[in-house]
Amino acid sequence: MKTRKSPRQTPLAPRARIAALENTIEHMDQGVSIMDADLRIVRVNRRSRELLAIPESLSPPGTFLETLFRYNAGRGDYGPGDVEEQVRTRMELARRFEAHRFERERPDGTVLEIRGLPIPGGGFVTLYTDVTQRVRSERALKESEERYDTAMRAINEGVYDYDIANDAIYYSDRIYEVLHASRDALRTAADWRRLIHPDDLPGYVAAYAAHIKGQSARFALDYRYRARDGALRWARQCGMALRDGKGRALRVVGSVGDITELKQTEEALRKSEERFRALTELSSDLYWETDAEHRIIQYTHGAKISTILPVNELLGRRRWEISSVLPDEEGWRAHRATLDAHLPFRDFENARRGGDGNVRYFSLSGEPVFDAGGAFTGYRGVGREITEQKTAEARLDQLAHFDTLTGLPNRALLLDRLRRAMARADRGQTLLAVMFLDLDRFKEINDSLGHAAGDQVLKEAARRLQSCLRS
Repeated sequence: MKTRKSPRQTPLAPRARIAALENTIEHMDQGVSIMDADLRIVRVNRRSRELLAIPESLSPPGTFLETLFRYNAGRGDYGPGDVEEQVRTRMELARRFEAHRFERERPDGTVLEIRGLPIPGGGFVTLYTDVTQRVRSERALKESEERYDTAMRAINEGVYDYDIANDAIYYSDRIYEVLHASRDALRTAADWRRLIHPDDLPGYVAAYAAHIKGQSARFALDYRYRARDGALRWARQCGMALRDGKGRALRVVGSVGDITELKQTEEALRKSEERFRALTELSSDLYWETDAEHRIIQYTHGAKISTILPVNELLGRRRWEISSVLPDEEGWRAHRATLDAHLPFRDFENARRGGDGNVRYFSLSGEPVFDAGGAFTGYRGVGREITEQKTAEARLDQLAHFDTLTGLPNRALLLDRLRRAMARADRGQTLLAVMFLDLDRFKEINDSLGHAAGDQVLKEAARRLQSCLRS
């Protein structure tokens, strides 16, 4: 009796896995290049070519890394100097096959973070990340701090100055009010640490120690602390070390503010978003379809949406033909261009005023639909209401940029407006004036009549300022 042999299977799985891996690398948002032990290209993905601005014809597999170095040096990517010397130096480093990480600014201003990792057996993988925005933000922050470090006045923050060598700390009068702390309880740096919640203290100590060692340009962190009445509140502390010529920290100056209300709003927003996501996972607020002319042909929604978006207002009409608050004309043009190009879209925000007069915000996402022959037949998608999220965002923006007591712009908004004004003055070659106002004998009011009376004085001063100045 002959044994029946099973048909031989072609080993496609490994090749399929390799193809899937190559496809994944090619479409990553991060640049990736792979070199073999002879410093020849194994793979350079699309994002790498975009970030390095090299043509695809220059990076096929088998191309020597030296060719890329020479191309970059020839167009000035490595700065002025002898091209062959620049190539030789970089090849010597590459032949070491050592892990490395650095940032390089290209002639067009793009800043790349480049990380190289050796491959066991020879070769290495290099990752390229565009960090231009982060670097620009860091530079802008540094310039802002150097230019405006004396601009803080009468805002809901207190100032401190710690002399490290003598273990002596200065607290501004405002800091006791901001932190709801008594002067007896807050005299030294050690007193400050005792106020911090035990669970938050290790993180505070670690961040402070790292900054003193020079591991960060400045430090900023949020933590809980115990107020004078025993309540647990939130503080946001920022600081920067002043160093000598050898980089040793001599003093730490900074500010601290109470952000309890902000944290409560953030927590409320987080819980709201969690509930919202849970509901969305079960069922979208609405489902819609349009035809090839972008007219709505199907619209299914829950009871909550029915009084805001009646179906008879939608069927047979295009979205931009229906009265809306958002987007503006330019936003509609951009959205229509996406639809006419038959491209998918995500989180398109549309706002309409309901019958009750309130504005409701919706986020819509859609995918183009094509028939078997490849002809475009319309769109289908889902939507969700984001009114609560928008309201919370507006509240957070208010808390982030305005003093909760007086309603006046706080330090963050002041610095933003100063930067804009200085930029306009620079462009127009005009002068700019900054006026500082102070309240004489304000401390006497607090000491004699109490902080409640002092708060009323600040509110009245703010009201009078607002009444005589353009908003």
